[in-house]
Amino acid sequence: MNLVNADEERSEAYIVNDVWMGIKSIHFKTEDIAKNLIFKSKFDRCGTIYCGDEFKQIIEILKLEGLLFLDDPSILLHGK
Repeated sequence: MNLVNADEERSEAYIVNDVWMGIKSIHFKTEDIAKNLIFKSKFDRCGTIYCGDEFKQIIEILKLEGLLFLDDPSILLHGK
């Protein structure tokens, strides 16, 4: 599994009383996504698997099931 650095200028951690609770938002540079079909990031402590549109399209073309694709992983934290 490849590690990709988050774009820290556009990403934000969720911190309460100086304790890391998760992420508010995470963004990656387009060129990093293009180089990696699936990847993790140390920004969220490798807690989520990320992918670009190319990987999602492969899954859809092959009609594979069982994966949930979210546009915003902070949904898991905030329940929105």
